[in-house]
Amino acid sequence: MLFHYTSYQGESIYNEYMKKRLMETAVTLWQEYGYDSVSINRICEECDVTKGSFYHHFASKEDLLNQYIISIIENVRIEEDSLDTRSSIDGIYDL
Repeated sequence: MLFHYTSYQGESIYNEYMKKRLMETAVTLWQEYGYDSVSINRICEECDVTKGSFYHHFASKEDLLNQYIISIIENVRIEEDSLDTRSSIDGIYDL
């Protein structure tokens, strides 16, 4: 798949897409083969990107893992906030 964007916003969208794609691919490979058995080269091959592209988004494989863990924590917080909001709204209807 080839993307071509000319605006900064488009580049930002592509960068977020590529970062997420690299992360999801790495996690899938880690689940199948284990963290230590999956190299950056393997992740790049699966995504059909260069190592330079990988290093544009992540400093290392460990950095990718850390960012993945952070994204999970952020998603849990968002879900918790959503549940808290729903509970507050439900309380209004109980009045």
